[in-house]
Amino acid sequence: MGVSARVAIASITAFLVSETYDVFLVSRIGGGVLRRVGYSDPVAMTIDTLVFIPIAFYGVVPNIWLLMASQLIVKVSLVPMTMLAVWINRRALQYGYVASRA
Repeated sequence: MGVSARVAIASITAFLVSETYDVFLVSRIGGGVLRRVGYSDPVAMTIDTLVFIPIAFYGVVPNIWLLMASQLIVKVSLVPMTMLAVWINRRALQYGYVASRA
């Protein structure tokens, strides 16, 4: 199988597995949305990397562990930005906020 086909299969597989687990985890964690995102995103991103990289690049990339580690570092470092985007979105759409009555 060519690399392009492996990347396509790996992408679909990793997405389905990681997002399914992310939804499961978010539904089980209590507290506010930012807490749930803060806990579930790193786990889902780790699962995504651990599924995607081996399927897509095993036997093609010589140091697959370095590739996985570097991708995990970048993904997990973006979690605060994801949390900020969720917070801004909820503020802009007024989710969870009670308007004061005059």
